[in-house]
Amino acid sequence: MDMGRCLLSEAKVERKYWPEVIKSAAYLKNRTLTNTIERKTPYEIFFKRKPSVKNLKLYGSKVFVRIPEEKRKSKWDKKADIGILLGYTDTGYRVLINNKVIIARHCDIIEEDVILCGLDDEKENKNEEINDNEKKDSASTLNKNEEKSNIEKNLERDDTYEINSDDKEEIIDKRPRRKVKPPVRFDEEFSYYCIYVNVCDAMIPDNFQEAITCNESNKWKEAMNREINSLKKNNTWTIVVVRKPEENKKVIDVKWIYKKKSDGEYKARLVVRGFQQTDCLNDIYSPVAKMPTLKLLLSYCCQNSLHIHQMDVETAFLNGKVLSEVYVKQPVGYEDGTDNVYKLNKALYGLKESPRAWYECFNIFLVTLNFQRSKYDYCLYVKKENDLNVYILLFVDDLLICCKNEQVIAEIKNKLSNKFKMKDIGKVKTYIGIDIEYEYGKNNILTLSQKLYIESLAKRYNIENSKLFKTPMEINLKLEKSDINEEIKYRNLIGALLYISSGTRPDISFSVNYLSRFQNSYNEMHFKYALRVLKYVYLTRELKLKYCKSNNADILDCFVDADWAGDIVDRKSTTGFVIRFFGNSISL
Repeated sequence: MDMGRCLLSEAKVERKYWPEVIKSAAYLKNRTLTNTIERKTPYEIFFKRKPSVKNLKLYGSKVFVRIPEEKRKSKWDKKADIGILLGYTDTGYRVLINNKVIIARHCDIIEEDVILCGLDDEKENKNEEINDNEKKDSASTLNKNEEKSNIEKNLERDDTYEINSDDKEEIIDKRPRRKVKPPVRFDEEFSYYCIYVNVCDAMIPDNFQEAITCNESNKWKEAMNREINSLKKNNTWTIVVVRKPEENKKVIDVKWIYKKKSDGEYKARLVVRGFQQTDCLNDIYSPVAKMPTLKLLLSYCCQNSLHIHQMDVETAFLNGKVLSEVYVKQPVGYEDGTDNVYKLNKALYGLKESPRAWYECFNIFLVTLNFQRSKYDYCLYVKKENDLNVYILLFVDDLLICCKNEQVIAEIKNKLSNKFKMKDIGKVKTYIGIDIEYEYGKNNILTLSQKLYIESLAKRYNIENSKLFKTPMEINLKLEKSDINEEIKYRNLIGALLYISSGTRPDISFSVNYLSRFQNSYNEMHFKYALRVLKYVYLTRELKLKYCKSNNADILDCFVDADWAGDIVDRKSTTGFVIRFFGNSISL
């Protein structure tokens, strides 16, 4: 209530807007640090991630809400309505315009101006005579239960609603008057700004200046020192004394990226602003393992009783050599007081050619170990070792090593660790977001699941407590193309669902493929149906894709089917297929 009272005073709006004020106070409280829970925000405790506070604005500020062109009668009509900022939504702001509270997404907020609305003379009356034994108007007194019910109803409203401008409280004043000195207290504005500063304190620094001036500056400095020492040890660059290393050669900026890991470690990474590279690069493409290749390899291991181990390459991109001449500026905070620049010997994160350089480095090393690269997938390698096949699958910096003999796997691990800085994870458990359970033995049962990934998506899109669905899509759903609403993260959600469908959930393939047709013509309705698919997979997140040893003589089989003119919009046909390897689905 204290925060709500403060916001009400800050916005200078009438008391009948108290539901909006209470919602905004709760929104800010959930994003405010508290000492009772280890200096974390309630939002972070509940959703397991830090909240974004970039949308916070001065409460009660003037808002210019754009009027769509189709609603303007002529080119002389005004382009925007003026309103008051009353609250926040996930994708916009709640704005008071002409006694209506609307949700505005396309708007400009002027934080210097706070609009006065109905309380202009409040400060002038502060020191006037006030009533001593005020009688409450019985007509304005509410039953506590009714008041609580009204609060809950109002807080659940998200749509536009009407406010009656004629509602005014009637005060019966039959008391003697006396002068009362107002209490000495901080202005409500001051309390609100303290809350705002406290919320911002939870932010990860965006640049070097923020990192060295925040409350945790010592920890960020230690993280930056570790990064610089690691780069020097790796012989990443050579100092070039000349002011301009070579004619027509551009010196690229570098930037600090900060991250606080889930285990509490402070991480600082120096990255190159690769978008400033203007040189013509011959080849920067770097392959990654295909999903069907991963499934084919797992099915083969299951059928032939191969052990599956996993390794991770630490700071993989720093191993690649830069083939072209690239010059970067000195890192901010570590300048030597000269105009010297650095010529890169090894790749840095952010360079366009870094992924390709790392892949070539790893490929050359595996060739020296007599591994042969697959012609179908350049990230799959095979080698004959003591009459046994050894397989290595590479996905950027994550490796799978498969062989029937674990001693052979251990020897390969040692050779890799001697060349690169590796992390031995042991038997595979999670690979590229897919949970893998392998019961090695007589039956060799292997299951694939994306339960944790699905749960993380559910938290990101806040559907954990929403109504869930037992089917991914309505029958004969018909959606139409529309103008793109860029504020909706539709493509992000579709990409995540495509990854789930191609990984472990073929049951949503048709639904996701249908929704993918609208990635250049989507609105809130398309996003709603994409969320429905996510709610379905969240409800059924325990489902797993099961691989097992097969007695079937058919190693590879394929099933194909199609309808005829099944699309009710354009009457195009839909085709589907599934490819199985030893009876296990590997592609569809």
